[in-house]
Amino acid sequence: MMAELSQFRGKGRGQIMAQVRQVAGFILAGGESSRMGRDKALLELGGVPLLARTARLVEAVAGPPTVVGGAGECRALGLRVIADEWPGAGPLGGIATALGASSAPW
Repeated sequence: MMAELSQFRGKGRGQIMAQVRQVAGFILAGGESSRMGRDKALLELGGVPLLARTARLVEAVAGPPTVVGGAGECRALGLRVIADEWPGAGPLGGIATALGASSAPW
């Protein structure tokens, strides 16, 4: 592992990013939020929905993210949304959906 990391020593961010494999960013937003009583993804922190904050972070490292299992409200934030292929299967179903939709090698 250290040998792999040493190849990046002394290089700028652009040089490092050119060597990193292609990645795809997905945000799992399924679930019923039954304990919360409303959609957790749309809760706001500092006036910004948590989903929008998360999307910005993902986009910084992986490009525009895709939301798995998000409702129409997620689309209103301008995010790409795909339906969870295994609703009710928990996070594992969302991960399987994301992998199936990913254009990045895995």
